[in-house]
Amino acid sequence: MERATWPGRGARDSNDEVIVRRAIVFIVTGTLLALAAASVSGCQSREEIFTGGRIENRCNGAIPVCGQQAACVLSTDQYIRGTFPGGARVIIRTDVDPARLVTRFLLIDQTFPGTEMQVRAYDTGCGDFDEQLYRDVDLFDLAGDDGTLEYHLDVEGRGDHMVELFSDMGSGYLFQVDIED
Repeated sequence: MERATWPGRGARDSNDEVIVRRAIVFIVTGTLLALAAASVSGCQSREEIFTGGRIENRCNGAIPVCGQQAACVLSTDQYIRGTFPGGARVIIRTDVDPARLVTRFLLIDQTFPGTEMQVRAYDTGCGDFDEQLYRDVDLFDLAGDDGTLEYHLDVEGRGDHMVELFSDMGSGYLFQVDIED
């Protein structure tokens, strides 16, 4: 009685040959999977590059701060999505005093450039603030080809800092913040 064999394998293949074939299949499969993963990761969108692994904060609360209401507490491992024209308020918590807030916007779905952009960060006591304001400038030109705007704001005190965002441009945006000593 003859033994049944798989195509390409003889009945007399040794266990060593079977092990070698399986190892080759494993190596080739692993290499192909690695190449596929590398090609997919090379196709990141501007939004994915900008957020860099940060988590989206839906930012839809009402937190009292500085006699106003902020929509959320935004940490350095998060970002928010919003739309101009209009404004937003968020809270940024710092553990250092003084601190520099490095705020960044990625403009998406740009419709009209507007001429005014204001970012204001309050000290913990809400009595003083640092502000950057652009007026009478094409904000899309200011953002350049990569569509990003960056503002550096210095704040005093450890704790909660209200940050206000305002613009008259027509654009969606992603917003994130980093804190420097």
